[in-house]
Amino acid sequence: MNKKEIYGLLNEVNTVYKEQKLTYEENIKLERKIKEKIHSNKKFNFRKVGAIAAGIFIFGSFVFASNEKINAYVEEFFTDKKISLSDAGDLSKDIEANVVELHKPINFKKASFMIENILTDGRFIYLNLIYPQKYENEIYIPSSLKINGVEYCPESTSVKPDKIENNLISAYSEILLDKEIPSNVDLDIILGYDKFDDSSDRNYIEVKVPKEKSQINQRVFLENYYIDKDKKYRILKAKINKVKAIIEIDQPIIKIWGNKKTVDYYVKGKNSKGQTLIFDLNQGKSVDGLYKCIYEFIDKNCKGTPYKSDISLDDLYNSKDIFKMNLIRVEGKREKGKIINKKEKIIGKTFDLDLSK
Repeated sequence: MNKKEIYGLLNEVNTVYKEQKLTYEENIKLERKIKEKIHSNKKFNFRKVGAIAAGIFIFGSFVFASNEKINAYVEEFFTDKKISLSDAGDLSKDIEANVVELHKPINFKKASFMIENILTDGRFIYLNLIYPQKYENEIYIPSSLKINGVEYCPESTSVKPDKIENNLISAYSEILLDKEIPSNVDLDIILGYDKFDDSSDRNYIEVKVPKEKSQINQRVFLENYYIDKDKKYRILKAKINKVKAIIEIDQPIIKIWGNKKTVDYYVKGKNSKGQTLIFDLNQGKSVDGLYKCIYEFIDKNCKGTPYKSDISLDDLYNSKDIFKMNLIRVEGKREKGKIINKKEKIIGKTFDLDLSK
């Protein structure tokens, strides 16, 4: 359909229009919908799309007519491709009871993306974003975050993008916060985003999480437990739910002398069947002279890691076994991008991860 045909249709439509800015993705969606209608139905009534035609004249300008049909198609752009959080993150379907569905757009001046759903879990927030493939090099992480009026700082963010149809990306995002999210209370969350290349271009959404959805069912096995006689290594919490299993440990800061020396940590254990559990260091930060660490369970299906467990997260969650666990420090030397001369040392005493309780 060329501009002359569009203007011809406009002349036959008795409609009052007002200009409204829409994004590039909405333009493409509207154009595609009209083409689908034209090709699928030869008797298609062009009067019915006169209002849409008004919206798509001069695509480069991104100026569109305001009309119910346009709004319907714009809404469909944001809702006809729904990806559950469990599918996006390859998680258990059981988590969906705690997921809050959003389907809310974040609009910048020349780009937009969709926040599909959200899940809160202790110090973690999980999101699924949908955006055009052309924006896959943008960094869509919150620039500000408030929960019940308290500011939170995202300490780290991991993203797992996946290409879906219509040149869209579904990106599962895992955000680690600087402190625990309240549980068993209603949550009022304000998520703010800045455009990656223009911090003055920003927007935000408000999310309401009812208290019955604010905390995933979880199993806590250890709290405030010291693994050494000098009480320098303390397990704050060891917990498992259907999203992840983590062990939080406060430990002393180890000074490293020489730029080639490396120090790493992980937690390893076995049950009576000889099955191995691995918790790798996900994040660590220095706070008041302590190294506050989060060790995350490494599923047997995990790729791209030198360590992995013999069982899956679901197996672990449903297990009734007792695992004998140790915190292990790995020292080595960095040479030509590789770690050589690795030496492992068990820190403190063996502790039980008793899943039979």
